[in-house]
Amino acid sequence: MLKLSRLHQIILSALATAILFLLALAILGISLFSANREQAGQIEEINFTAPEPEAGFETSAVQ
Repeated sequence: MLKLSRLHQIILSALATAILFLLALAILGISLFSANREQAGQIEEINFTAPEPEAGFETSAVQ
């Protein structure tokens, strides 16, 4: 095993902690971005689609 001084051990552990924290933030960000896009697509589909007219229902006021 690599022999490191106490200072180098602290620096290396702080660096590893920071890298893992940034990796976790990146994974969380990608997950939230994906969920947001999915939710926005569902909202758009709900808000912008008109229901089909019922059978026998005349849409024109003038006949």
